[in-house]
Amino acid sequence: MSETLLEQQAALLAALWSPATAVPLGEAGLPAYQRNARAVAERALAAAYPVLRQCVGEATLAALARDHWLDCPPLRGDLAWWGAELPDWLRRLGPEHELPAWLPELARAEWVLHQLATAADALPEPGTLARLVQEDPDQLRLELPAGTQVLAFEAAVISVLLAHGPGDEGAEPAAQALQAAGQRLQAGEAELAVFWRQGWRPRVRLIDAAEAAWLQALHTQPSLGAAMQWLEAHHPGLDLGAWLPEAVTQGLLLAVRDAIPR
Repeated sequence: MSETLLEQQAALLAALWSPATAVPLGEAGLPAYQRNARAVAERALAAAYPVLRQCVGEATLAALARDHWLDCPPLRGDLAWWGAELPDWLRRLGPEHELPAWLPELARAEWVLHQLATAADALPEPGTLARLVQEDPDQLRLELPAGTQVLAFEAAVISVLLAHGPGDEGAEPAAQALQAAGQRLQAGEAELAVFWRQGWRPRVRLIDAAEAAWLQALHTQPSLGAAMQWLEAHHPGLDLGAWLPEAVTQGLLLAVRDAIPR
């Protein structure tokens, strides 16, 4: 490849991430390249952050996408991975943008769901649940879907997410849910949530401190028995008898395994 061609390619790439509408490279189609790149950025962010898009509107999302494209250009060919930096980038924006203070938290939650959308399908093995009544809990562990996370949020952004549809069918009507989410945002309520994948579907739901501690114990303790002992010592209020069938129904509990895999 000639040095001249390399210079032309480098100049074209620089132009695509230039805030100017056109850069004099002698390329008549350069503005079209720039417009196409920014349109791609808008579509990529809208796909990864659909609730954020509804909250700020099409025009604001388009402006954010163009600015984010310039500040944080994609590093991979697959644009499904672009947008991971948006939550932190939104936190760095100045007050002149007049965006809600809770918007970065909403973006953080949506990116977790976006990542779960491309995770491996979670396949339950209900036949293994019989081991819970047959074997010593100290020799067992509960398997949750890969990528399951418990996260804390400073604002009621999970209520916002659920009000826009990612939650369970049969939830409260959207208008009531939106009103309740707005009230929680205004009150400055913090929220805890668990994110997981049920089959092919990313899921999120609100949890309390006791369930958050239990899910963390399942991840950090060496066995089911140890997790139960830890929970009893720190958060005895969780009803495991009620949690277990709900977790199975929701696909949060996939299987019962050996504490030390054979």
